[in-house]
Amino acid sequence: HREFAQAAEDVLPLILEMESRGEELSEFEAITAIAFYWFAQQNCDVVVLEVGLGGRLDATNVIRNPLCSVITHISYDHTEILGNTLTEIAGEKCGILKEGCEAV
Repeated sequence: HREFAQAAEDVLPLILEMESRGEELSEFEAITAIAFYWFAQQNCDVVVLEVGLGGRLDATNVIRNPLCSVITHISYDHTEILGNTLTEIAGEKCGILKEGCEAV
């Protein structure tokens, strides 16, 4: 826990700098940034990430070459952001899929 807390302390000045320029991060985006920094420090070979909301516009969707993307349950959650139909919601969730990446 100490190492992750230190990662948060290291990343906080960057988050505050972004906010000073008017770039507001959600709590999920800030924690995701800290997690990515921590993963890099730990020299992780593989990381399993859960998308926070949707997929297409999610903070976790910055991974350029994922090994695999998994879409689980598609339901009427967060319709104000993801869309009003299952087709629209599925389209947003499919935003995590990248060319050449295994999809489940």
